[in-house]
Amino acid sequence: MDDEIVLCIYKLFFGSHVEREKADMTLRRRDVPGSAIIECKRQAIYARAELRSAVLKLKHKQLTRRQQLSNDGFQPFSTGTRGRPSPFNQRRKKQPTGFWNSAEDMAEDWWNAPSTRRNIPDFITIGIGFDGIFGIGAGTIFELNWVVRGPEASLGPALTATQTIGAGYSIDAVLTVGGSTYAGSVENIDRSMLQTSISNGKVTMWGEAGFAAGLEASLNGSYTPTRSGYGIIEQSIEMGFGLPAGPVPVNAAGGVSNSWVLFDAYEE
Repeated sequence: MDDEIVLCIYKLFFGSHVEREKADMTLRRRDVPGSAIIECKRQAIYARAELRSAVLKLKHKQLTRRQQLSNDGFQPFSTGTRGRPSPFNQRRKKQPTGFWNSAEDMAEDWWNAPSTRRNIPDFITIGIGFDGIFGIGAGTIFELNWVVRGPEASLGPALTATQTIGAGYSIDAVLTVGGSTYAGSVENIDRSMLQTSISNGKVTMWGEAGFAAGLEASLNGSYTPTRSGYGIIEQSIEMGFGLPAGPVPVNAAGGVSNSWVLFDAYEE
């Protein structure tokens, strides 16, 4: 495996949004097998974990030294220009740095724990959708998506448009609220997962069912594969207006869909 392919695989999982797109195109053009990508990714994750462990040990050593100096009555500071103390880098004598760092680490571990992820999804979405499926048909959904875990987690949402194609019966206009959970590791979650494409195998498979008699309430579930081998599972609730399937006040449909990112506040 040459250096260009190794660099592309690293950018695919750890690079910026633009770097990931370019790396994905290069790997598909070079026809790199998925097994090679997964193995290289495993080695990169191991190397990053070793580096993170070394950095944490160094930080702990520095914090311990500063605490000892503080207990001895010495207040460390860094100098600004011309040797004067910089007011932005001074520490209070009894600032509980070690305690707050430990509390932050504990909160992060709890937030990324599997039990928490089962109750609070990795992606949170709210949007509006329109379906016109009678036998065979299509629909469109516009959603705001918040990525709440991973290196690119942010309060800034991404606006996406999803085009669905399906079979069954679903004629409605609804408000949709839901969330998605990535089946893999938190550190591999990124915002590129919001966009899917049939051309690279990331087509979403979905299904929905509910009650409709003028007003509608239904449940929707979907699954989206990723290049890492782990999929994204989504669940949502839809409420709005819908037409029943004849005398029976229900509707049900299923199919495939693709999503496109129209705007991402994270990149601004």
